[in-house]
Amino acid sequence: GYLAVACTLTLLLSGHNRWRLGRRFRPLHIFAALGLFLGLATHAIIYLCQYGTPPVLWYWFGVGSFLVIVLAQVQGLIRKRFGRVFLRIHLAAGYSGLILAVCHWIWAWL
Repeated sequence: GYLAVACTLTLLLSGHNRWRLGRRFRPLHIFAALGLFLGLATHAIIYLCQYGTPPVLWYWFGVGSFLVIVLAQVQGLIRKRFGRVFLRIHLAAGYSGLILAVCHWIWAWL
């Protein structure tokens, strides 16, 4: 979970500073995206193996966040097929995933 938070912050900061990062943007952004995917997948597998599927809303916020973030990552991999609308869709999916993740974190701690 903490790895996912660090990777999410790295994605957010690198995405907003992509022009300033120049050639370092793409490797950093890809590395953070892979770290986020692996961190979230590991977090989910460990939690589900240990506790099972809980019937609570914060769990579904986490599942929704994971799915939206994976969709954003897949879209990032095949970005050339999306043409000019890529950045808008990618930003919308990234921020939607982030908002769902924040709801997941807040709800889980309440």
